[in-house]
Amino acid sequence: MNKVLHVTECLNTGVYLAIKGSIISSPDFEHHLLYENRKDSPSPDLLALHHLGVITYRWEGGLVKKRIQLNIIQKKINPNITHLHSSWAGFIGRLIPMNSRLVYSSHGFGFQRKDCNAIFRFAFYLIEIILQMNTSANIAYMPYEYALLRNILKSKKIYFANMDFWNFSFAGINNKRKLSSSSKNKQIVSIGRITRAKDPYFFLKVVIEIRKLGYVDDILWIGDGAIEYRELFRKNKIKVTGWLDDEELYQILSVTDAALLTSAWDSGPATLFQLINYGIPVILRDFPAAKYLPLESFSSPVELATNILKVFVAPEEYAENQVLRLNNFFQSIHMTPISEIYMEILR
Repeated sequence: MNKVLHVTECLNTGVYLAIKGSIISSPDFEHHLLYENRKDSPSPDLLALHHLGVITYRWEGGLVKKRIQLNIIQKKINPNITHLHSSWAGFIGRLIPMNSRLVYSSHGFGFQRKDCNAIFRFAFYLIEIILQMNTSANIAYMPYEYALLRNILKSKKIYFANMDFWNFSFAGINNKRKLSSSSKNKQIVSIGRITRAKDPYFFLKVVIEIRKLGYVDDILWIGDGAIEYRELFRKNKIKVTGWLDDEELYQILSVTDAALLTSAWDSGPATLFQLINYGIPVILRDFPAAKYLPLESFSSPVELATNILKVFVAPEEYAENQVLRLNNFFQSIHMTPISEIYMEILR
């Protein structure tokens, strides 16, 4: 049986969903996972992966130690494909060629960042071009990521993975939860690791505008992040829940009226699709990745706050419209099942 070694330095929401989806979609491969469990983004319960037959290994230390450990695991299991997920895994894994096919999924490139100047972004871009010399193929999980790859790597193999979480249904809305426009005590959430990419200061500006308009009792951030951001939210009466298991997450989302995503840069975000699959209307900031999705997005804190109130008028209609748009969009573009991608890479 062919083997795939997945490697990541941050097994958080989006990367976890991509890896788990890849494993489920390619049952004819034996899957291994080398991962780092970071304090600012602890890994989810791996029991679900173990039930799928995945063999897991902890990845620890700095750059040199991680590379040595990767070499040891490589020799131990001799994978046919090493699938590198995220920037640091992609950097460490592609510095020196290995005996397996090196496949890369960025889940967000360094040159997308908005918190550094043009010189640093260009440096990230050059590093990526150099590392592509040791890359057999690139697999994108998000439309924006795929568009970026097609634009900068015209001669490389680039695939857009067809994943189960692209299949949205009205049943997800009607059966999992019941949205209501009658209650005046509304709850709004955001979700993910609180980082500069998520733009917590912009999120706070939106919250301030929402509170001016009334109706909202609770504003929660599901996840965690640096103490600077936790303190910022605490002072402004935004509850940070910390990392939750699936049951705890469902309990909160079952009484949530709308979600607010305010990323400054991101490849997905995968949390958008997770929330919509729970049947929750999502108000989305207008950032680069949003331009590659068939959903409305808004630029200013005032626009986002105003449209949150519009969602409250007809929440189920808004949620169903988002499902319909996404289904039509993903049915109209060419995607390849991950098992077929792996087999083609090995040919």
